[in-house]
Amino acid sequence: MLGLGSFGNSNVLDGNKLRVFVKQGDQTVSADLDPSWNLRKIKSIVAPKLDCKPAELKIIFAGKELKDEMVIQNCNLGQNSCLFAVRVQVSSKKSTVIESIEEDEDVEGSSKEVFGDPAEDSELAEVPVVGTQGSHYFVYCNSCESFQEGKLRVRCDKCLSGAFCVLRDPESWDDVTNPKQVPGSCENSDCVGSYAQFYFKCAGHITTGEDDTAPPLALIKRNPDSVPCLACGDSKDPVLIFECASQHVTCIDCFSQYVLVKLNERQFSQDPEIGYTLGCPALCKKSLIKDCHHFKLVGKYQYDRFQRFATEEYVLKNGGVLCPQPDCGMGILLVDVGCNKIACLHGCGYVFCRLCLEGWHVGDCRQESSSSQQQPGASSSHTYSITADRAAQAQYDDSRRAVRLTTKPCPSCRVPTERAAGCYHMTCTKCQFDWCWICQVKWNRECQGNHWFG
Repeated sequence: MLGLGSFGNSNVLDGNKLRVFVKQGDQTVSADLDPSWNLRKIKSIVAPKLDCKPAELKIIFAGKELKDEMVIQNCNLGQNSCLFAVRVQVSSKKSTVIESIEEDEDVEGSSKEVFGDPAEDSELAEVPVVGTQGSHYFVYCNSCESFQEGKLRVRCDKCLSGAFCVLRDPESWDDVTNPKQVPGSCENSDCVGSYAQFYFKCAGHITTGEDDTAPPLALIKRNPDSVPCLACGDSKDPVLIFECASQHVTCIDCFSQYVLVKLNERQFSQDPEIGYTLGCPALCKKSLIKDCHHFKLVGKYQYDRFQRFATEEYVLKNGGVLCPQPDCGMGILLVDVGCNKIACLHGCGYVFCRLCLEGWHVGDCRQESSSSQQQPGASSSHTYSITADRAAQAQYDDSRRAVRLTTKPCPSCRVPTERAAGCYHMTCTKCQFDWCWICQVKWNRECQGNHWFG
């Protein structure tokens, strides 16, 4: 059995030479090939370096044996591709030992498909592989911080080894994304794996190992028919195609703007099965985006906002609350829905009233006007102009925010109280109420025993 290692950058080759690596166990050999050669020529070059005869070798690329008569330029190999070689006994019987490539270190923009030229009626085969402008797989690469052409790879679903041979090609995205869809055989002697596990890698940079994977963007596809964008009307490639019945098309730029506008307005849909997501801009039914990785197209900062908003919506939809303390906002799911005393245990530690979102207090909640609420009689127009009163109010709001960050209200009279030093036993200078800074309740023996001095 032969394995696969990781490789760095190779030297730039002259002309149309193609450098590949063939690995046998811990031994790796390289060969500079002419794309017009066939596989028999490769075997004649690498066999002496692997101390065997050409007839004893099988060359495997991504779960498929490369036959002797195949021409290199038709095998979808790129610069620095790594191949598995399997040594077999030469006999009259046909050998069944096949081993898959575990990793393909394509470097200089190689983005051709792993499984050769797929069937024309396959969902994955949107365009032919040979002689096209590149891959029809796309991924979001965290290293490149952008969407890139992708490479599909396969390994055993049990031992995660690339020494795995598929019995058939994947025919749809369900075959690739769902487990136990494509059968095969693992060639590791101590493994009985019988199903393939597919994963994607970025074709835009040198991949360094099995962990250097990237999530696929199944809705981003090639646009060979030059279908115009639903928003701008331009014909671009690639495009994003929604899963609605009309399969509406939008270019990547318009989709990013669409996501950003809906995110700023918090107009995403909260689907009970899919989660926080968007549908087709034409309001088509059954068009919600199932994979949230597509929203990474708006950039890391906006995607972090998307995740935060999604978490907040989930908490609120399930009867939880958000910590009102500035710079916290921790989501808190409530076990006892009848309890009004909420503690932000996994966040800032703030204890507050569920009903009024103020610091925990004794007695009924009080009604307070907020600068963020519209005053009675105020206009409902969205127009805004800067005035001296509003500028002063903004400065006052900053002061209120600072007070809220550095103080806690007295549970009795709610006067803001700052703890500068000392123990956690607080005495309100206004109402003389003794209370605990941690629990925000009346000081008691339990507080004294647990955290009198911290």
